[in-house]
Amino acid sequence: MKLRRLILPALSVAGMGFSVATVRGLMKSEPDRPPATAPARSPFRKTLAGAGLVEPASEFVAVAPQRSGVAVEASPRPGDRVRRGDVLFRLDARAAEAAARVREAELAARRADREARAAEVDRAVAAVAEADARLARVKAAPRAEELPPLEARVAELERWVADDDDRVARAERLLPTGAAVERDVVSARAAAEARRAQLAQAR
Repeated sequence: MKLRRLILPALSVAGMGFSVATVRGLMKSEPDRPPATAPARSPFRKTLAGAGLVEPASEFVAVAPQRSGVAVEASPRPGDRVRRGDVLFRLDARAAEAAARVREAELAARRADREARAAEVDRAVAAVAEADARLARVKAAPRAEELPPLEARVAELERWVADDDDRVARAERLLPTGAAVERDVVSARAAAEARRAQLAQAR
């Protein structure tokens, strides 16, 4: 019984001592370690420091192309001196070349269309000139020397029309008697109609 009363306080004191020792060990500061490289030191006795921006004497020069693109070549190297007009870099021109070829094809198509329209206009002008010439010939016709043959042709056709009419009348009269058939009447009428058309054209 007495042993238990002694063990529990002894364990408590030992635990407290261990806790205090652990906390004190964690609170110890480590000594400063030397730097890996020595810091830069100014060779001058007096120095002046300040924050700012260093700019070139000629001010900043903005270099940018008129069109965006991928740079495929850069001519100058670091430290090279460049002059006005020197090529600094080249952009990938494949897209621009493709667009130029498309524009050239469109231009060629428009030129071909314009030439086709010009040819159509020329044909229309020629057709109008031909129509004018035919109209002039029609207005000038008939000439005096052309009238006698034409009048003779009309007279001849009139005689033929009269003969055809007589043939139709005879065929119609003979049809009831059986001396003529329906086919003869139809043929005579067709011939008479054709002759009348020729007479109308000649007149």
